[in-house]
Amino acid sequence: MSILTSRTTGGVVSISLTTGGSGYTAPPTVAIVGAGTGAAAVAHMAGTMVESVVVAVQGQGYTGNPQVQFSGGGGTGAAATAYAYTGPLQPMTFFKGRSPDLYGVDGMGRGLRWDGALGVAEPIGLHKPSVGPAVTASSASGGQYVKAVQIVSTGTGYNNVPAVTFTGGTPTKSAEAKAILTNGRVTGI
Repeated sequence: MSILTSRTTGGVVSISLTTGGSGYTAPPTVAIVGAGTGAAAVAHMAGTMVESVVVAVQGQGYTGNPQVQFSGGGGTGAAATAYAYTGPLQPMTFFKGRSPDLYGVDGMGRGLRWDGALGVAEPIGLHKPSVGPAVTASSASGGQYVKAVQIVSTGTGYNNVPAVTFTGGTPTKSAEAKAILTNGRVTGI
């Protein structure tokens, strides 16, 4: 249970953008400052302003809501508020899916998946703090791999499933993914 405790208490669970600022030519760097360590977030742009801030790593040990600071990117005025979950652990309900994986949903509606082999439970579904594509080291493959993709904007009006393409890096084998459509919106990868 200690693995799940580090994932559910004292971590930054969301960041709400207060104002997008103006004049940004590149996404600014996001710093999360407060009593705690390890939280990280990424700013996403719309034109010359910040459109959203996505939690990449929840961190741990936050006893209150930390401050969000923006730097670089050539613009000014972006502001956001971070929220850390500091309450008690919530009870979890576990269930088995069609695959060998074990799934769980806690009392706050956050989903977790455990494959039965790794020492960690991966956040999924209702609460997914990674950014897409998130890259994580893998000692088994000797390199890095795409671990998760978070949808920042679902879009609208899709009649056919769009192609998902990964660019950048120097992969020895390209990652592949398929979009999931619901009512003309991309709701999953």
